[in-house]
Amino acid sequence: MDRTSIPTVMIMRNKMSQYKMLARKQDDLGVNTTDATVERADIFNICGKFDHADRMFSDVAATWNGVLEDMSDVKELVPELFYLPEVLTNENSIDFGTTQLGEKLGSVRLPPWAKNPVDFVHKHRMALESEHVSEHLHEWIDLIFGYKQRGKEAIQANNVFFYITYEGTVDIDKILDPVQQRATQDQIAYFGQTPSQLLTVPHMKRMSLADVLHMQTIFRNPREVKPYMVPYPERCNLPAAAIRASSDSLIIVDINAPAAHVAQHKWQPNTPDGQGTPFLFQHGKPGAGAAGATFMRMFKGPTATGSEEWHFPQALAFPTSGIRSTRIVSITCDREIITGGHVDSSIRLISADGAKTLEIARGHYAPVTCLAISPDSNYLVTGSRDATVLLWRIHRPPACPPRSSRDITCCAVSSDLGIVASCSDSSDVLLHSIRRGSTFTVNGTPISKNQLPLSSSVSCIEVSVDGHSALVGLNPSLENDGGSDYSQHLKSVNSRSADHELNEGNRLDLPLPSICFFDLYSLKVLHTMKLADGQDITSIALNEDNTNLLVSTANKQLIIFTDPSVADTVDEASILLNKRTSIQH
Repeated sequence: MDRTSIPTVMIMRNKMSQYKMLARKQDDLGVNTTDATVERADIFNICGKFDHADRMFSDVAATWNGVLEDMSDVKELVPELFYLPEVLTNENSIDFGTTQLGEKLGSVRLPPWAKNPVDFVHKHRMALESEHVSEHLHEWIDLIFGYKQRGKEAIQANNVFFYITYEGTVDIDKILDPVQQRATQDQIAYFGQTPSQLLTVPHMKRMSLADVLHMQTIFRNPREVKPYMVPYPERCNLPAAAIRASSDSLIIVDINAPAAHVAQHKWQPNTPDGQGTPFLFQHGKPGAGAAGATFMRMFKGPTATGSEEWHFPQALAFPTSGIRSTRIVSITCDREIITGGHVDSSIRLISADGAKTLEIARGHYAPVTCLAISPDSNYLVTGSRDATVLLWRIHRPPACPPRSSRDITCCAVSSDLGIVASCSDSSDVLLHSIRRGSTFTVNGTPISKNQLPLSSSVSCIEVSVDGHSALVGLNPSLENDGGSDYSQHLKSVNSRSADHELNEGNRLDLPLPSICFFDLYSLKVLHTMKLADGQDITSIALNEDNTNLLVSTANKQLIIFTDPSVADTVDEASILLNKRTSIQH
């Protein structure tokens, strides 16, 4: 396979310095820095001046053709081209020079299949993550790091470069002529080096998607997802304000938060129970493991099995009125519960085993109205009626981003992105940088927009682990409640200013209550799962591998949505493994 047929598009190197540095000197949130800062950084990294305008990256199609037709034109795709649309635009109006044809360089020209920089980056990312690229990834590794990097195999694959680019071919210290030594160093600095050769044999081929069990999420084929009612729902601690599903346990916190009851159940997803259910589920025992909290039914006659009302241990709390319970409770990776909404303005760490208060922390001057924990449980963010947002590093003192003008109604935090997001009733969404402590508004360019039914309200949202899809729980809105605690618009926004008005004539026609699968880029409805009347959604949760969706309803039902074929596949793999093990023994 030659270099030009690699499905990962093209191998580009270095000539994108000006745009690469521009992107990296912007804030983590994609907010523009000053012209002077970016220009100084670029000039410093390009030996005091920009490259000649004719050699700078300004046209995707021209660069592509140059890589394919010019033996000396070797480039690589920088990571920014797969996630940062701003890398293709000259937001700061930096003077990159004028070409010999008199053309002044500005933003990068895009290929005809890209509507705008956002569309280009999205399609680029989809191509990179496609199954076709995965199937041929080992061939790329062979060329860059493997046995086709050097020797006869490299020649046959048209994968040969200038000799100085190869590791170990030149010893800079042994070049006595200072002019020749500097010329060699410049050659390496400007035209790059071939990576170290790591393999001398062909790399193994990646498994196909159909063979990778943990990739068979409910988002892959949502039409095959089926609902399964958990029996004896009165033993589940419902309706739920929060649910945490791990590989072997299920934590449910009810809607009485912060004075919430806490239940801990055992379950095993994607494991058939032999009776038609594709998972194993064992109800937790009320008060199990809590010192002094053992559930006793003194002076009470026997009740029928299955109809018994179980009372799980309850956290000690003095709640503040007027705060929505689903916003003030979160469950960590360690199966501990964090609650807000207390009259003493505290947040509390509660054990899943016995609902015991493990720790009390204070930082706000008014009750906490919302909180959220990062997926890795390293950061906690809290919003309060005192109009402040506090960022807590678990087991460390909190940091305080700037104030909003009203009560904080919603917040979220991501360790990977280094971002805290918060909003109030009277302000835009604010983004806070974890690393720098800076705050920015999201004055974004809408990527896509959609309108929910006027009669609906959004109860909860869950995003897929790959970030491509979202599950939105929709309930019928109550009369005179303004429709929803959230806006009845769904918007996907990029980081530049634009008009957010929507056409009122294009509302989605969706059944209520329901759970809708949305594509996060286009906001198109991929699939809808209708629930029965009265089954308004109070909480939803995905398990770690996104193969199961757990839904709590207002009529105290726990429904688990999953594709039963995934459990069958896991069961067959387990049987095959057991057979192999028994043969070996």
